[in-house]
Amino acid sequence: MASGLLLTAVAALSTQACTSAASTATTGNSSSVSSAAGRPQLTLGSVQATFRGYVAASDQAARTGNRTLALSVLTGMAWDIMDTQYRIARKSGAAPPYTRYTYGTPTFYRPKLVAGGPQYFVASVLRTPVPGTTAMTQSSQDVTAGVNLPGAGQVLMLFQKPSSSSHWRLASTSQLAPGETVPALATDSHGNVIVESLSAPSSTALVRPALAPVLQATVVDDGPASLASQVVASGPLTTGIYDQATSAARGLQAPPGDVHQWLLEGSSYARLALRTSDGGVLVLYSMYLNDTIETKSALDQNDSARSGPPITVPDFVKVLLPPSRWTPHTRLETQDILSFAAIVPPTASTGQKIRVIAIGGGLRYADSD
Repeated sequence: MASGLLLTAVAALSTQACTSAASTATTGNSSSVSSAAGRPQLTLGSVQATFRGYVAASDQAARTGNRTLALSVLTGMAWDIMDTQYRIARKSGAAPPYTRYTYGTPTFYRPKLVAGGPQYFVASVLRTPVPGTTAMTQSSQDVTAGVNLPGAGQVLMLFQKPSSSSHWRLASTSQLAPGETVPALATDSHGNVIVESLSAPSSTALVRPALAPVLQATVVDDGPASLASQVVASGPLTTGIYDQATSAARGLQAPPGDVHQWLLEGSSYARLALRTSDGGVLVLYSMYLNDTIETKSALDQNDSARSGPPITVPDFVKVLLPPSRWTPHTRLETQDILSFAAIVPPTASTGQKIRVIAIGGGLRYADSD
């Protein structure tokens, strides 16, 4: 798989002389559209109001345990993860207040609206947990894909209008890994952040933005020996996730004779690519991380799959399974939904690789037999 993906990347590299098909799409709110051509159609006041509304609603929901209120300001991946967290809280007996956060002064990135195009904006802000509030699950293993980030950190919050008639909602939150920073972004003469096409070749970036998730996935699946590591930097969100899987540090481990497989794959959740001031691209996207532990006969899709030794189910997975499925002998499956931010360097850089700088999300699904 790695060689095929790398060939795709090489093909993209060979098209760097082509003209970029980047659009200058922006998100917009009908109440904040300016009549002056080229002006940002999403005003600073509008995004500030959206951000304040989200913070107020999510904080009240965390204090009171109001699931309906919590979900009302979310969409896409963020909605799915919060829905799972409330299910976990209910099953584990965790009582509100759930984890609350305080936020610093956000920086907003507002692209320019194109009719019929995606409607997004991004907030970069320092987020800090409020001491004494309770996580929805008590398991120390339930960290995002096994990546243990500090409680407080800079986050990239992607807001989306799912339709022209809907309200702005949070689509994903990704926390920067220690030592990482948000790159300076390119703007047009009116202050609009420039949006890059995800699929078209870029005249300035190392690879087209849509390849960043594919290449990251290859390194997560195959490790540092993958050919994709020639263009993807090692780090906690690439080779680090591979190390977590191979070492069973997260508690997902195959008993003797069984097989452990994992796969990071694409999703249909919100994606956005923003041009950086040096000609690179900041890509925001979400993916599924699938973990499967099963007997070899089940892996071979044998209709009469034979049971093996009991598979240990970590506590953070048990909360999504009935007690009757806590000691499977044939198969254990889990799925995380993860959001990422990656920087694709410009072609003019020397020796730079794609860096995955931020991650968010968590466990969404589990099954066993």
